[in-house]
Amino acid sequence: MPHLLIDPETGLRLPENDTFRLEPLPRSNEVTSGLTARTHDAAWLLTRQWQFGEFAGQDAGSPVLVSLEGRSERISAWRPRPEGDEPLQPDPEPPRWVRYRPSDGPLDPQVEGEARPDVDLRTRIEGGAQLVTMLLAAGHDDAVATLVRQCPVTIDDDLPVGPITLLAAGVPDAREVTRQQESLEVGDARPVLDEWLGWWKEQTGAASGGSARKADAYNEHRFEHRLELSCGDLVLRADEYLGDGLDWHSVDRVPGTPAPRAPTYSFKKEGLATPVRYAGLPADRFWQMEDREIDLASAEVKELDTGRLLLIGFAQVYGNDWFVVPLEVPTGSLTTIGTMQV
Repeated sequence: MPHLLIDPETGLRLPENDTFRLEPLPRSNEVTSGLTARTHDAAWLLTRQWQFGEFAGQDAGSPVLVSLEGRSERISAWRPRPEGDEPLQPDPEPPRWVRYRPSDGPLDPQVEGEARPDVDLRTRIEGGAQLVTMLLAAGHDDAVATLVRQCPVTIDDDLPVGPITLLAAGVPDAREVTRQQESLEVGDARPVLDEWLGWWKEQTGAASGGSARKADAYNEHRFEHRLELSCGDLVLRADEYLGDGLDWHSVDRVPGTPAPRAPTYSFKKEGLATPVRYAGLPADRFWQMEDREIDLASAEVKELDTGRLLLIGFAQVYGNDWFVVPLEVPTGSLTTIGTMQV
């Protein structure tokens, strides 16, 4: 504001052109001074605490017990995405669903794998011979006869007689054994059968135990994988999966698409809420000292860096307002939280 200057000897006001203006400029791009929080005497500390509202009582509290209710639906099947919208290769009928079980291993390698031709006759007979050898070594002669009767090897009549055809009469068809593994009546020989299934899987490389795999989700025109997942009564679609790992952000929900149903697991659990903690989190109170390795003033943010601005705002302003509640869910499932009571 303008000030009037008075001559101390004469008491007269000096000319108007000698007036001056004081304009403080508190704005600056430098934030180190504010974050340093220099302190002075005890009275200054008390006034600053009053200024920050640390003496004011708040009608608030921290969550203690949290009750959760919801359901989990496992991924039960997958298939390549129907290519009806692909102009180069229209697909007249949608591909079939491929059954998936968590015991088969991660879903990623199955989705990323290429289509595999069917197992030939020689491999099926040799696999059956290996199963017979393992059963006889374990003393399960009756199981051999049962498997040969339930899973016989089918040979064309025009196939010439040879060592393979002669061996086929006394061994089961390995491919049929894998397809009927759940319904086979082998009694005490079940552990031997499970061991053989693991060996057969390693030999053929098929997740289902050696059956033909005709599902191929790779799109050679886009150099990406396109597939659909069945989770209960929901269908999740991945249009641009590049093979970098299937995650929740890789898929979108597709309403109104029929899919095979899967059992639903409902849960009702309680847990203790604990504050969120992560590396570099500022201290909860203003006058509490952070670790020396944390330098909040070194953050470089530009005008259009919205993501970093939100992260800094979360860490410095709302970091102590977030809590986490542990919840165990089945592997490879879609979990929906219905209600949450705090």
